[in-house]
Amino acid sequence: DVRRQGYSLESMTRQPPRGRLSVKLLFWFLCISLIPVGAMGWHLTNISMAVFREVSLRNQQNMAQRFAETVENTVQSFMDVLVETARLGEFASTTAAQREGYLLRVMELHPAFLELSVVDPSGKETIRIGRFQQENLLTRDLFQTPAFQTSIQGVPYQGALERVKGVLPAMSLSVPITAEASKEAARPVRGVLIGKVGLTILSNLLETEIPERDERRAAVAAPDGFLVAHSNPDQVYKPEAALPQSVSDLIQAT
Repeated sequence: DVRRQGYSLESMTRQPPRGRLSVKLLFWFLCISLIPVGAMGWHLTNISMAVFREVSLRNQQNMAQRFAETVENTVQSFMDVLVETARLGEFASTTAAQREGYLLRVMELHPAFLELSVVDPSGKETIRIGRFQQENLLTRDLFQTPAFQTSIQGVPYQGALERVKGVLPAMSLSVPITAEASKEAARPVRGVLIGKVGLTILSNLLETEIPERDERRAAVAAPDGFLVAHSNPDQVYKPEAALPQSVSDLIQAT
């Protein structure tokens, strides 16, 4: 009886725990259920990142297109100033003093112009007015310059990027100086008006569009990497400022 009682007491105290199998089944069920959920979440995350990159790239392309139009319109506005000056008050037939007065007026109204020159049909510079020029400068022979060679044919010209004083990006523009046309012939070319325009206004516009606190950067550059404008203007005001070679190669490749 004692053994039976002892056995029965021991067996009562060592009963196997209940519910362990249910816990294991629930654990594996959750694991199996979470695998497709996790895979779907990973897939949706990749899709979201791809959509975000696509939208971001599209926004950057749209911004680049808008600013390209701004650059074109800005340069064209400077060209229009030269065209109007070349036709102002019969510019072709006025005296040198009158022409100089017209040019001084243009420089006063349009600070972007760094230099203006009047060139006769032989390519000799007859008048030069500049913001940084010294007194009693000798006139130049501009016959071989692309600006003269283009506009003497009656065609406006824009190009020839350079850095004035080694730091200020500038572009040369030119238009033909024409006389009044007769009924039988077109307006004859009597010379060329050449202007050198500073392009720092483009960096100012980029800086406004993309402030320094923004992590993005934007730049305007020539095909050879010449840095015309940058959202951080300090990058432009450097001697020989240019895009990194790797970036320039990438742009040319695309």
